[in-house]
Amino acid sequence: IMYLDAIPTEEWIPYLCSRFEMQGKQLPEAIAIRICDSVSNNSYYIQQLAWLTLINTRTCTTDQEFDEAYRGLIIQNAPVFAQQVERLTSYQMNFLRALIDDIHNDFGTEAIRETYNLGSYSNITRIKKTLSENEIIEITPKGIFLADPVMQHWLKRVL
Repeated sequence: IMYLDAIPTEEWIPYLCSRFEMQGKQLPEAIAIRICDSVSNNSYYIQQLAWLTLINTRTCTTDQEFDEAYRGLIIQNAPVFAQQVERLTSYQMNFLRALIDDIHNDFGTEAIRETYNLGSYSNITRIKKTLSENEIIEITPKGIFLADPVMQHWLKRVL
């Protein structure tokens, strides 16, 4: 397996727009940017979302058609996400709630531990290790983030 870096938005725009043109449809640059931004330039999701947007587009993609495609993306992936979280402990789910609430650092502080019921310091270490090993979170120098941008949107809806 070869992991690739995210392809920059400016490289995706002409590609996406040309693919729509090949189908006799137009994709405005602003919506091409939304496609990339909404999935954090994840190539797999860009292709999936672009396809859903294309099949929802009549002639020229509107914001409404994009929004419908994005909802479809979340719905299509929901069973996989549900399967990933169904085996998590309540502490691990609480940790994900903190991430969704834009907390990415300082999980050991008393306020965050109590607000999100994360347990002890050693428990937080185990939570991070398990979620990272299961590729649900990414631990970066800037903090801890959900690894999957679409899962993040799904979690916001279900938690």
